[in-house]
Amino acid sequence: MKRKWPVLTLIPLLLLIAACNSQTNYQLWTTAGTLVDSWLKVYDPTFDRTTLDTSWAAAGQDILNWKAGTACQNVEQAINDSLAIVATIPVTDPKQALILATAVVGAETVEAFFLKCAPVTTTAAQYSPALQKAVEAQRKTPATDAKMLKKQWKAAGGQ
Repeated sequence: MKRKWPVLTLIPLLLLIAACNSQTNYQLWTTAGTLVDSWLKVYDPTFDRTTLDTSWAAAGQDILNWKAGTACQNVEQAINDSLAIVATIPVTDPKQALILATAVVGAETVEAFFLKCAPVTTTAAQYSPALQKAVEAQRKTPATDAKMLKKQWKAAGGQ
């Protein structure tokens, strides 16, 4: 039987390598934003998404406009501002946290690219305990396919 774990461990690395241009980073960022918005519509429809959407769009525009070789402090700050808003989303259910963590880790993948050129001090978002646990789990072993996500969902208590 062939081992799949080496391939699965390379996927986050490949995401970082692939996310090396403005367009790719922008697409990943907007996908993460869409996931966050979708999550809010289902699990917290009363959350004021206006500020989040405005901040997320501004960060996306900064990501898209960034050129290799230029400073990216403004991009990093815009990303941090958006993730700080996400950190205010109240999450207590592990199943809900798992879904939102997928979006957060996608956004953090974009952020990781800009950390290389941003000499600013970043502030780690303080997510709710359930979301923090899910984000850490997704960072270590991100779901790479539907089967793995379903397994994580069941482990978090999903049906």
